[in-house]
Amino acid sequence: MIFLFSLLFIDVKIVTAQSLSAGPIIGANISTLSDAPNTKNLPGLSIGGFVNYSVNEHFGLCAKLLFSQLGTAYIGNTDITRFNCH
Repeated sequence: MIFLFSLLFIDVKIVTAQSLSAGPIIGANISTLSDAPNTKNLPGLSIGGFVNYSVNEHFGLCAKLLFSQLGTAYIGNTDITRFNCH
């Protein structure tokens, strides 16, 4: 009985292994204003990072911080409207 209990205890300790991972997030997007006349798509940059804390294989917590450039350009002139999101 003690042997079986010790195997169960060892197995539980292996399952509850924890890990922490972090990394960058880099990407691009294309945005425009909807229902606005004479606008065209404008490319933007998305950049940020993430941290992931895994309690086990099926459960964890994740936090992300992301900066994204959004906006539109106007057809016929050089005006650009930017809406930067955090």
